[in-house]
Amino acid sequence: MPRAELYLHSVPVNTNTEIRSARMEDLEKVAQLENRVWRELGASQDDLRRRFFVFPQGFFLAVAGPDLLGFCCSLLTDTDARLAALNETFPPRHIPRGDYFFLFGLTVDPLFRRKGIARHLVAEELALAGKLGCRKVQLIANALSRPLFEKAGLSVVRASDELFAQHRDLMPEPVLMEKVLK
Repeated sequence: MPRAELYLHSVPVNTNTEIRSARMEDLEKVAQLENRVWRELGASQDDLRRRFFVFPQGFFLAVAGPDLLGFCCSLLTDTDARLAALNETFPPRHIPRGDYFFLFGLTVDPLFRRKGIARHLVAEELALAGKLGCRKVQLIANALSRPLFEKAGLSVVRASDELFAQHRDLMPEPVLMEKVLK
């Protein structure tokens, strides 16, 4: 049985919001939200489709009925971000048996922020990383998202000022964060 079939969602949000795995037919709405929130930093629908195909079990949505409230995605890699030269395209590739779980693309519709959606999406990703036996969860946070990740148990490794220098309005004070799982 593939790993994706073994994973069951375990984090309830509230009676109106559901955290679930993304489906191919969701990607158009995901792209619309991505580009509305991240503007010029937003991934294209083709990029989101590639993320989905590469590691579908790490692509989660927060939905309320037909409405997309937020999403996040991840991949496995064999590269410890502490040792890597970071840039906007890190991590470079998905390695199915990688020890490092890299979370990225956390996005919540501004109308639904501060309602626990991002916290629940992150909890799903952390639970998946644990079930897959990953060594570490790593990500790039900014000044706005850093407190959320700290509450989820991640710690700052180092500042990443070289990242998103032209987009400080969207990515203020980027930092590499991680949580050691084993």
